[in-house]
Amino acid sequence: MKRKKYLFAIATVLSLMLASCGGTSDTKKDMAANEGFQEADVIGDFADLPPNEDNYVNPFSDVDNPENYNILALAAKDANFSTFRRLAAMGNLDLILKSDKNYTVFMPTNEAFKKMPEEKFEKLIDPANRAQLGLFLQRHILVGKHTPMDFNETQAIETVAEEEITVSTNNPGDISMVGGAHVIGSGTEASNGIIYAVDAIVEPTKDVFTN
Repeated sequence: MKRKKYLFAIATVLSLMLASCGGTSDTKKDMAANEGFQEADVIGDFADLPPNEDNYVNPFSDVDNPENYNILALAAKDANFSTFRRLAAMGNLDLILKSDKNYTVFMPTNEAFKKMPEEKFEKLIDPANRAQLGLFLQRHILVGKHTPMDFNETQAIETVAEEEITVSTNNPGDISMVGGAHVIGSGTEASNGIIYAVDAIVEPTKDVFTN
């Protein structure tokens, strides 16, 4: 019951933030004004999405003391997550992921977003669809810091969006897939959670644009 109340509180805060940024002609400028972002960082077109760096197999391997950075600050240390960071700013989830609360993020790489149908991606970055963007991102986030050893079998887990996704393991502590996406590496601990890089978007149980 306490967990449900906590998730409901998060959803309420997110809804209020998302509602406050919709419906104005200056939405992109407002999103770009968030700390750490410039107006040029706001995503323009699907074709502009950057590729991953070559032979990308060990996220954050060149970052010293990753546990000293919050989730978004750590993501900023790896260029392969630039699309996720920009979407988080556009969807106002950057405030949540920089907070003192612990979260686990299955973070798609730039290449993962390039695998999306272009029409679907264009809908996500449409200023009129900020609520759908927020829900889309929430499906990649769990409440709490979940280390690899917390996943010891194929299981369904609940996301911040209060929907379940499937996590599969090869062995205890060795996550292989989550929501249909392959996990890259073994997870990297941040000051307020843990990041697992994934090679595709985490598939929702229903499309965010379906009523």
